[in-house]
Amino acid sequence: MNPILRMADVKLATGLGRSTIYKLISEGVFPNPIKLTAKASGWKSEWITQWIEIQVSKSTGTIDEWVEANNSELNLWASTLIDQQR
Repeated sequence: MNPILRMADVKLATGLGRSTIYKLISEGVFPNPIKLTAKASGWKSEWITQWIEIQVSKSTGTIDEWVEANNSELNLWASTLIDQQR
């Protein structure tokens, strides 16, 4: 099962602040949250893990290898992020 992460968990996992997360979402390079209820949203943990893996791969210069290994699982936001950073 893939747990849903709330904002506090996403901030902790990524090291980013709330406003930065929403800025990246608006730029199309961070996954959109899932609406859980009228007042609650969250992210699938696998999306956050994938976002972090992309950041590490870009940092270490192994993004092409990462894409090759994970291409079938890429979401639109991940493809946008990778294309903007190559």
